[in-house]
Amino acid sequence: MITAIIAGIISSIIAIFIINLYSFSVKNFSHWRLKRILSFNGNKCLISGPVNFKLHEAGVIFPRTSFSFAYILNLLFPLKLEVNLIPYHKISEYDYYPSEICIGGPIAHKRAKNYIKKYLPTFVRLSETIKNDTQKKHGFKIGNDEFLDNPESEISFLIKIRINQKTTTHLFFGRTDEGTVASVHYFCENYKSIYKKYKKSSYCFAIMTEKAFGYKYAKFYKDYTNELRIENITVQLR
Repeated sequence: MITAIIAGIISSIIAIFIINLYSFSVKNFSHWRLKRILSFNGNKCLISGPVNFKLHEAGVIFPRTSFSFAYILNLLFPLKLEVNLIPYHKISEYDYYPSEICIGGPIAHKRAKNYIKKYLPTFVRLSETIKNDTQKKHGFKIGNDEFLDNPESEISFLIKIRINQKTTTHLFFGRTDEGTVASVHYFCENYKSIYKKYKKSSYCFAIMTEKAFGYKYAKFYKDYTNELRIENITVQLR
């Protein structure tokens, strides 16, 4: 009787140990992939975001941008990084950060604009007047592809700029605040598949959000990594 009880206790302890070991292994393997796709240098990270133009001096961010911050901070939390969250206009263009995340695109985020201008020269903003219409339609162009605003869908971009394995910058943005949230949310939900495709390399790709379904249902659209202009860039596509 006593032997059976002891055997049962030992079996339970072993079972709990195996379950915890499995959970620990899965969690750490997931964190390992996250660390590699982020490719940060050291344990410090800067996250910069756009600010409301009307409240520029106060450093007030757009309300929707806070969604992006929440998603990315929640993703980084298990990595125990020292994270600094700063409005872009509080950062000198000469400041150096080996690990950086820019949330927001070239329209509202000057730091992101500078990165795009330097490393993605074929990316431009568009503004064209439609015939018989006094209003202008806006959008983006990258390479030979144009993306003008439309009421049904929006294109967002996820860009990783890794230079000589010393500095890494991630850019997340769309045409609107919701498009930016879509890019951040997509990364948080799909970083494992992104790592499987790009490993630790630089990349640039677009996702599409059908506005009827919302940013949580964005899908991969097209790869634009070949448009990046980075010295010693190594692209590993699988």
